[in-house]
Amino acid sequence: MRSLAVTAVCVSIHITTATSVIYNSYYHDLEDLRDFSLFRKYILGVYLYYKLPHPAA
Repeated sequence: MRSLAVTAVCVSIHITTATSVIYNSYYHDLEDLRDFSLFRKYILGVYLYYKLPHPAA
């Protein structure tokens, strides 16, 4: 049950980050380094989330 809660938190963080990246890329300059840094962190987070072993629910 605990791993389910952790998964839900991770998913919500991913969705929030993706939304902010999309929003920033549409409404601000695409060459803003902050957005690219945030996007790289998001991709790294998704990669690690699926790459690392997770405890069974």
